Amino acid sequence: HRGLLAAQIRPYVKELCWQALKLGPPSDRTRALAEMFPERIRSHYLCMRDDAFVASLADELGKLLS
Repeated sequence: HRGLLAAQIRPYVKELCWQALKLGPPSDRTRALAEMFPERIRSHYLCMRDDAFVASLADELGKLLS
């Protein structure tokens, strides 16, 4: 998916830099719900329900915007 994102974003961003943020372990309920999604979007579903991931993402975005 990185190539597709780069193709879509690169025209608007001079320097595109990728950064991986770790996911914490999902709860049993979150894991069960995630199984309903196709594998290609499952990680997106999981990351948006992970408090540590969301806090890290907000921190990284805050650094870039300040």
